This record gives sequence, structure tokens and C-alpha cells, in this order.
Amino acid sequence: MKLRVYVDNSVVGGCDDEEFRDHSKRLMACFARGNFILVLSSLTLQELAAAPERVRLHLAAVPEEHIEVLSLTAAASELAQAYIDQGYRESPPHPRLQLRKPPHGLPYARDQGAPGGTAR
Repeated sequence: MKLRVYVDNSVVGGCDDEEFRDHSKRLMACFARGNFILVLSSLTLQELAAAPERVRLHLAAVPEEHIEVLSLTAAASELAQAYIDQGYRESPPHPRLQLRKPPHGLPYARDQGAPGGTAR
């Protein structure tokens, strides 16, 4: 089973940002080769549709069979609104997530509460 990696538009756009270019391009190349499954939300796709063409081309380089799109659910919309109502404008930190660097050099979040402490 291939690792599924969720990204937002900052990862795709990061391919054209000097600070994030190397890491973003390496990750997008892994998606294009099929090493990982690129997971995007339908909202991310909407945001990318309005991005400059050079940004959209990074996503277009990934074959559709290596992409999974998550639909926005009513529960997700309600949760987002609850965060906004509480004054959050960015994602709040999650106490169970710890950033680690795997052997291949690409960062990911490891869920310490998952069975066996496996990355998700």
C-alpha cells in the first residue's frame, strides 16, 4: 500500500518559491512517479484553479491515477466554522503530532497516538 500524502496549495505553489522549491519539487516528483499518492481536498483544487499557469503545471505533471481528491463534507465545514468562530485563522497545533524527518529526507507528521505509532 502506497503512502498517501495530503498537501495544500502551498506545497504545489512552493515549487516556484525559492525557499521551498527543492523540497516541493522533490515531493511532486515522487507523486508523478507514483511513489506516493497525492491527496488534495476539493477546496485545494478550487484554489489551484485560480493560481498562475506555472503553478497549475506542477499539479498537471502528476498522473490522475496518483491523485486522490477529498470532498468537502458538512462535518468538515462545521468544524472549520467552529474554529473561525473561536478566533482561529490558522490550523491550531495538534497535541498528538510530532514532526519527524524520515530517512528519505521528506518531512511528515507522525501520529503518536496511532496504533504502533505509525505515520499516517
